Amino acid sequence: GQVFKGLDLLLDLFRENRHLNLYVCSSFRRELDFCAAYCRELFVLPNVFSVGFVDITGEKFGRIAGSCGFVILPSCSEGSSGSLLTGMSAGLVPLASRECGLDASEVVILKDCSVTALSDTLNELAEAPLDWIERESTRARSAVALKHSQQAYTDAVHHALVTLIS
Repeated sequence: GQVFKGLDLLLDLFRENRHLNLYVCSSFRRELDFCAAYCRELFVLPNVFSVGFVDITGEKFGRIAGSCGFVILPSCSEGSSGSLLTGMSAGLVPLASRECGLDASEVVILKDCSVTALSDTLNELAEAPLDWIERESTRARSAVALKHSQQAYTDAVHHALVTLIS
């Protein structure tokens, strides 16, 4: 659940870094024990916005993506994360652990997922020049279009079938 995806680490980090904002867009409310353990962080801290599940085709998602610069996923094992790819397609700069299944040509790979390393990375990136963020945003959108779009999937399946038949 949420611990597996690193939300506990992020909540610990944002509790101590009140100058940074975190929008939590996940189904965390289904995990009652997690919500009880992180009640203050999820529902009281002024810099943590506990949104919950968001329809990515809706206006709310557009507003959230428009107010953020980054999407972060310090997961311990993810494969290819749909939420990370969705954020990238909205132009958010992706920050991800190595275990998220994407490489450094697509995302900013987190050094490690300790709270200290995450804090150092986020504080450094909070000071990043706007032109760097714009370049990384464009790179994220391009990566999704080239490697992770419906068309890219269709092309990969077609190529695999042609290879098998040949």
